[in-house]
Amino acid sequence: MELVLSDLNEQLRKASDRERLLKKELDETRRMRGQLEKEKKQFNEKRKQILLKTQEEAEALKRSLRVEGESIIKQLKSQFSETNKDKRQIAIQEARKGISNVHVPNVPVDDERNDISLDTLKIGDIVFVTTLRSLGSVLGIKGNRVTVDINGLTATVKLSELQSTTREESNKIKRENNAPQPKSRKCAGSSMVQRQKEVRTEINILGQTVDEATVSVSRFIDQALLGGVNQVRIIHGKGTGALREGVHNYLRTLPHVAHFETAGYDEGGAGATNVVLK
Repeated sequence: MELVLSDLNEQLRKASDRERLLKKELDETRRMRGQLEKEKKQFNEKRKQILLKTQEEAEALKRSLRVEGESIIKQLKSQFSETNKDKRQIAIQEARKGISNVHVPNVPVDDERNDISLDTLKIGDIVFVTTLRSLGSVLGIKGNRVTVDINGLTATVKLSELQSTTREESNKIKRENNAPQPKSRKCAGSSMVQRQKEVRTEINILGQTVDEATVSVSRFIDQALLGGVNQVRIIHGKGTGALREGVHNYLRTLPHVAHFETAGYDEGGAGATNVVLK
């Protein structure tokens, strides 16, 4: 009996030692898994930041390239003789086509983000605007149109352009919104309204060539989109109709233009074009 009890005690001791060893290995495995998850999250966040920065730089480069390209085209235009007008136009179209075909890589969609429904969305929510690739705070909701504050600038976007944010992103924006403002700034709302007022809703391109007007209209629409303006007017005059046709052809190539039409009689008639942005 003593031998049996001694053997059982030895087996219990060995089992207890194995249990402690397994528990230690399990704790180490959990610690390593937690560390790996943390490093994976940090890696993905850094990767997203790098991709986003690359995207922004590529977009800025493309805009700069387009403006510089139009400037070069304008200089070349003055050097061509009238007899080479057809060749000049072909060269200009090829140059502009090359600029338009510059490829800007897309930033991968974040798996953590989800689409937002109108039922759950409310004023004050922090959202991610996919088309602007920015975080913002919801200021107003009207149908499927949502007004969002992005770094003090208001923008009106479609509900389908909004996605959910992570808890860290929401807390970050809320901390920024609650940060004390300079005394000269009475309130965030008045500043945003002021900025929106500063965005032009009308441009006059009378006297410009089609090439010059294309550059002017491009900058004008970019500013309107950033300012959250949904409708703008382009004053081009009647004349021969060449400038109007050139502007209309350019508007057809812009993805953010929902539609455009000749202005009403009291808005300039055939001498102006109303543009609705999306």
